[in-house]
Amino acid sequence: MGMQVAKAVVGVEGAAVSYAITSQDGSKPVYEAQSRSGLVDGIASMTTRYVQGTKLAGVEIWTYVPRLLTTVSYRSENYLTGELSEALVSGRKAKVCYRADASDELNSKEIPWTERTFAGSSVPIFVVKHWDRIKAGESLEFDLFVPFRQEALSFKLTPQFGSAPRTVKVLAEARNWLIRQFAPNIAFTFVDGDEPMMTGYEGPTQLAVNGDRLARVQIDFGN
Repeated sequence: MGMQVAKAVVGVEGAAVSYAITSQDGSKPVYEAQSRSGLVDGIASMTTRYVQGTKLAGVEIWTYVPRLLTTVSYRSENYLTGELSEALVSGRKAKVCYRADASDELNSKEIPWTERTFAGSSVPIFVVKHWDRIKAGESLEFDLFVPFRQEALSFKLTPQFGSAPRTVKVLAEARNWLIRQFAPNIAFTFVDGDEPMMTGYEGPTQLAVNGDRLARVQIDFGN
């Protein structure tokens, strides 16, 4: 099955960013999402809630130390299928858990976890932290936790400069050639400024779109 491209309409409500994923024909939204940041006792969080119709379909939570961007914990749960992934970081190791659906057992293991290991929606924050290096054309390496593999894979961020003024597209690709053949490419679009602003995203979706778990979404945060 080829990858389906979905579209998103984005709105901002206070400190939250909300968007609705629709299929290509622009019909009724497949699901809606809202991302909100927080800070409690020096620990920052990024929480995204996914709603399908009137049901809470899933949630993704990343907690971290803001100054260092070091992960404290990560949890993602799909309430429709029972898919669950979790990482609890202690020092340079993390206890990670995963199950593919509600009928599976929860598998746990311990994996290495460094200060450059990230999970979920954390990559744009990493880009902003190192924006001076990115806009200077430097490529950056990081490790991304892949829940179903229960390991962190090495990725590289590469900036691309187009004709649009002050606009930089940042591509995230797996560094291993073999993994790159099946790992989805991810692209973030930023506009340079006193504080760089993410205006676009293209990549995998957290929930299936019309039954397609491999669906890709294109989100324009500039609308």
